[in-house]
Amino acid sequence: MYNILEGIKRELSDTCGRLLLKNEPDNVWTKEILSKLVEIGNQHKYVTCASVKNATNGEWMYDVSWLKYSSQSQILESVELVAESEWGNEQRIMEDYEKLIQSKAKYKIMIMQCKGLNHFEIIRIKLKESACLFRGVTEESYLLAAFIKDKFYYDEFIVV
Repeated sequence: MYNILEGIKRELSDTCGRLLLKNEPDNVWTKEILSKLVEIGNQHKYVTCASVKNATNGEWMYDVSWLKYSSQSQILESVELVAESEWGNEQRIMEDYEKLIQSKAKYKIMIMQCKGLNHFEIIRIKLKESACLFRGVTEESYLLAAFIKDKFYYDEFIVV
């Protein structure tokens, strides 16, 4: 069985390696990463929303959203995944993350850039605490992906 979060981590790492070779600026990283998330959503037959060319629709509430509509009435049935990306400071990361925790999406992805492993550890603890304190759906899966120097570091957790 295909694991969505493992697939996303693999694609993020591959994208990171490719972009590092080209020494691309942050805005190119953002577009490439969002495009890759949309591509995965499209492969799984979700309606994808983002401000990149390969998305089904434009951005909808989050940087990336995967939506599922009922086949008969075309009414929104579920939000499978939402993602935010922030290459800025800790306050902006927290603000974007707060959008994620209130979502009823099964998968919530926060993509960020950190100054080092210690910085990632500090932010990771704050983000996990925030997710645990907020009471949303019964079970939520989170993936934190922090770009540090030349690769992504990940933390994955479930809040029940």
